[in-house]
Amino acid sequence: MQSNSDGTGSGVVDNQTQDRLNQVVDQAQDTAGHVTQQAKQQATTHLGSQKDRAIDSLVTVAQALRQTSQHLHQQEQGMIAGYVDQVAERVESVTNHLRSRDVLQLLSETQDLARRRPGLFIGSAVALGFVGGRFLMSSGRFATASPSSTLPPVSASGITEL
Repeated sequence: MQSNSDGTGSGVVDNQTQDRLNQVVDQAQDTAGHVTQQAKQQATTHLGSQKDRAIDSLVTVAQALRQTSQHLHQQEQGMIAGYVDQVAERVESVTNHLRSRDVLQLLSETQDLARRRPGLFIGSAVALGFVGGRFLMSSGRFATASPSSTLPPVSASGITEL
């Protein structure tokens, strides 16, 4: 064993340094574990609130479909009303499925679907993205448009200006 000028062995210093390094690594791993757990919990909470919003939206869609179906029945459009009823039932079925599962179960089911049927998964994701984008664009236009901007301007003579 080599001696330093103060008479201590370099092995002792190396052991102390290694012990300290191990402590720092353990602390870093513990901190990373806590941060990861917090991120997972926040993501789960956020996805849960998104799930609740989706359920609320689907309930609204199902109600609108039911009202449309009733209106079609009143106008003696029974065949079309039947199709609308079927769509409403499917929307209600999806809504009930979402209600009965927690976020982790839904994520697991989504992963299973993506593994088993990747084409269906990708196609569904594209379709949902398209429909969601169209919905957001249309709702954004109506939200930002004021009532006066939807009507053409009228001059003092009462003639519509274009």
